[in-house]
Amino acid sequence: SRMSAKDVEYISTNAELIGDELVKFSASVKNVQSDHFATEFATCVAARYALLNGFGFARLVTDSVSRDDDIRTATSVYSITARLPPGARKLDAEVVAVNCAENGIPMV
Repeated sequence: SRMSAKDVEYISTNAELIGDELVKFSASVKNVQSDHFATEFATCVAARYALLNGFGFARLVTDSVSRDDDIRTATSVYSITARLPPGARKLDAEVVAVNCAENGIPMV
């Protein structure tokens, strides 16, 4: 079982452009027992990045989670696009941003 969302401490985020449409996001959380919180945080950061840069969609290319004591860091690479990308691991940035706000996940 994982800890409640109210116990989550959102530590840091980083975005790095690694290609024309590829952006690598790192998002760290503390006080969780599941990698899910770190990947959700990275998804929220990717959604905000897409919206701030005039894009509406993103597609997850790859992701991984590392652990260091009680800190989990998700490293996710997204393809950021103006049009709905193909594939199963895509997101509508506006929908994700609303979901993040409703669930109290920062989009730093």
